[in-house]
Amino acid sequence: MTLAAQTSSKDRWEVLTWRFTVFIDSLSTSISGEEEFLRYFGREHVEKTENRADSTILFAVSDQVMRSQLEISPGKIDFAIHAAISFKPSEECTVTFSKIHDGSAIYEEFLASALNFVEERSGISRIGIGAENVFLVKSHEEGYAALAEKMLDVKLDGTNSCDFLYQINRPREITIGDKPVRINRLVKFLCKKLGVAIETNSGENNEMNVYFASVSSDVNTDYRFRVEGLSPNERREITEKLFDYSIEIGLEGETK
Repeated sequence: MTLAAQTSSKDRWEVLTWRFTVFIDSLSTSISGEEEFLRYFGREHVEKTENRADSTILFAVSDQVMRSQLEISPGKIDFAIHAAISFKPSEECTVTFSKIHDGSAIYEEFLASALNFVEERSGISRIGIGAENVFLVKSHEEGYAALAEKMLDVKLDGTNSCDFLYQINRPREITIGDKPVRINRLVKFLCKKLGVAIETNSGENNEMNVYFASVSSDVNTDYRFRVEGLSPNERREITEKLFDYSIEIGLEGETK
């Protein structure tokens, strides 16, 4: 069985995950995760998992389009959406991603909820935005070639290399109001292999490996700057900037 990608983007990069993280000093797991989930995603959660070892509570709901997730831990709250991936057996195995890229309705709703959250919530010390962009490939070699186009000053030998992982921070300083703010722009490059069992039209199960080149961003306000000193409008402005930087990394990769 061979592999084909069914995507809409010209170069076959897709957004797999969006994450919005806020650090709040006074936050505890005693807050209502049910209410936070409903307010942010506009629907109720179905799953709830508690990890007492690290005092983490996870709320989630999944459907054919995406998985929506809220994780609460002491001092931190994470909202995330994960695109659904479907595998269709045929002469070629077609892999389809649901669309959560910037400009999609799902992304716009996720962004709007994040902006409302930072505008309404007090006591925020830091904000972080993350995204994972993936490129469906047929082998590690092809994956490394795709990653090489996204990296600066890094030569990658895909033929004679394996287990490649590269991470770098390219910080920038911006001004919000009259305040200088250092923004950390971490980007991570790797190639993933996913084992998938697919039922063919004849009812047989075929095992295959699916390879993804992956570029992940973690864009956040520096720990030495406290977001709580910003006005509600400034908190919205800086959050939009973090999203913009994550989009830039997804499109361009590593940039100075």
